[in-house]
Amino acid sequence: MGQVAGPLTVNGTEWHQHEWLPSLVKTSKTLNCIPESLTVIDWIPVDELAHIILDLVHTGYETHKSEIFNLVNPKVTDWSNLVPTIQIWFAVATKIVAVPFADWIDMLKHVDPNDKNEVASKPAVKIIDFYAALDSAGTASHSRQIFEIENGLRASKTMATLMPVNKESMETWLRQWNFNPRYQAILDCRNGFRSATTTLA
Repeated sequence: MGQVAGPLTVNGTEWHQHEWLPSLVKTSKTLNCIPESLTVIDWIPVDELAHIILDLVHTGYETHKSEIFNLVNPKVTDWSNLVPTIQIWFAVATKIVAVPFADWIDMLKHVDPNDKNEVASKPAVKIIDFYAALDSAGTASHSRQIFEIENGLRASKTMATLMPVNKESMETWLRQWNFNPRYQAILDCRNGFRSATTTLA
């Protein structure tokens, strides 16, 4: 199973803020810079994963077959496609520039891990070794590990029709984390205006 991402439905749950991606985003806001590249994004939102597992259970019950499934998103995207969404989200408060992942990690090395305030605003420092390993893996391979997913695509309609992680996915998670409520208010106001305009039309 690949990276399980946060939910896309709004039901009070969220991608836990202590995990590596929310920590990266929060730290990037404080540092005013964000990694320009990461591994290829083949994440599956947790609510979609639940539907996929149900599909697999039903298919197994109907076919009476035992199979191995690699659960990753069949439609991948690149981290660089998501970076602008994060930059725009925080644009009201700060300007975030994209930098090489190695440079971003070097900035973390200057954070004092014994300073509670520093760690609170730059939580990525707590798992700096994880990010270093992530950067090394990406540098060494220059490509995504390929998984055999035909069994999953055949057995789960949800997996077969899964959409790639996109701008809307990232905005949902940023809203759940409530990292910048001022921009969220602007976005919600804009969406409300569009809805009103559609209704009047």
